[in-house]
Amino acid sequence: TEPRGLKVVDMSNPRSAAVVANVPLPLQASPMYVMASGTLVYVADDRGAVHIVDASAPRNARILWSLNVGWIVGSMSKSGDLFAAGTDAGVYLYDIPDDRIGQPELLSHIDFSDESGPGLKEVLAVGNRLYVSFGDVFPYPGRVVNVDLTDPTSPYSLEWLAVPGGGVWLRPTYRNGVIFWLT
Repeated sequence: TEPRGLKVVDMSNPRSAAVVANVPLPLQASPMYVMASGTLVYVADDRGAVHIVDASAPRNARILWSLNVGWIVGSMSKSGDLFAAGTDAGVYLYDIPDDRIGQPELLSHIDFSDESGPGLKEVLAVGNRLYVSFGDVFPYPGRVVNVDLTDPTSPYSLEWLAVPGGGVWLRPTYRNGVIFWLT
């Protein structure tokens, strides 16, 4: 049998879609999250590993880097060279090198463990802002924190916004200054 990993599927002709590559990943546990940004694909598992795959030539996709953030990665987001991994222990911010030669550098860790209330659900990086959502079950409200990333080595929270409706769930999306979240 083929090893577990990232399957690359050519969908250019939907009537004859085909798996063109399999990138074996050293998954220690179940894959939890996958995200594409440009020609990089990010895959996280539920043991805290994030594998960054170069998919610039899809048939020859390969692992560039593997990071271990040590916690379950529940969400990821990317803005420019900045990559954010949302975990049970907060958010880890990494600089991803443009040249694909250097190593990702941990810039900072935003610790939300002292915050009371629901757990971290999603992260969304937009420009020099990071929006972090916290969710809970109805009837408790979710919250979104707006984090300033002007200096990603020293991020700070700008404001918390209560979101009524029983928590903030699923991947948010951003368009023209507006963020859409499901509650």
